Amino acid sequence: MFALARLGYQTIKVFYRRSVESWVARTNLEAMPGTELVDPDASGHPRVPSRSGGWLPWFERAEIEDAVRSAPDAEALVVEVTRVGDTLRFARRTMLIFVFVVIVFAVACLLIATR
Repeated sequence: MFALARLGYQTIKVFYRRSVESWVARTNLEAMPGTELVDPDASGHPRVPSRSGGWLPWFERAEIEDAVRSAPDAEALVVEVTRVGDTLRFARRTMLIFVFVVIVFAVACLLIATR
């Protein structure tokens, strides 16, 4: 069970890193003038702008916004967002709860079996 919990956490960790990488790519695409992601009739403006004025909806915690402002390059931004993001913390908690439940279940089974 510990091996499955560890494997599940590693899978989530890889998913999260790829998700952050795509998020950074999106951020870079939004900053590029002349891309074909907007309607040509919109005069360079998105058809439905987000609150931040970009092309895609954006909601980030203050720690993430600080990382965006202070990152020297895209790779450093991926590392920092992965470090301060919520997904890995929640995945870690989920896996720990899973391990705890498995231990309780195993102990209960052993106690019932030894009666």
